[in-house]
Amino acid sequence: MNTLSFITPLLLPGFKITEIENTPEKLVIAAQSARRSATCTNCGMQSGHYHSSYTRLMRNPPIGMKPVWLAIQVRRFRCRNARCQQKTFAEQFPDLVGRRRRHTYRLMTHLAQIGLATGGEAGVRLAKILAMHTSPATIIRLVRQLDTPVTKPPRIIGIDDWAFRKGRKYGTIIIDHELGKPIDLLP
Repeated sequence: MNTLSFITPLLLPGFKITEIENTPEKLVIAAQSARRSATCTNCGMQSGHYHSSYTRLMRNPPIGMKPVWLAIQVRRFRCRNARCQQKTFAEQFPDLVGRRRRHTYRLMTHLAQIGLATGGEAGVRLAKILAMHTSPATIIRLVRQLDTPVTKPPRIIGIDDWAFRKGRKYGTIIIDHELGKPIDLLP
């Protein structure tokens, strides 16, 4: 069994790896889509009529503490719909990377988690140690793009008075009893 045929579904599902370049600084994986056709981004019609291709370079999470770059061969197709205004279109890889992005979704997820745990500058230092070079602005942007968890309103609440300083300064705490977490502190 070929090593590439074993690792391809794990690393790049739906792609054929054409070449792997292993240098001391980085690992470059060249690949192309295994699909025979693509969907027009304008009208949604399938087309297999090849027009041209170009290479798209993007970062992926490291392997063995070595930065990984994906060199994906992107094919352009002719749209077969006569009414479509877009004559040619590039195939898209929605499971791997977004349009006009240079980081894969996997790498963006890792960087966002680092940003949640450490923040911008500290996140950059940790990411560099983990072979994921980035900037503080990128980490902060990825954290801001995350969906905030939806919380349901508390059903059972508790209110208690307590003293910051006995006899001088008091406060009130409101607690969600189902979650066992404070909701607010009032003076």
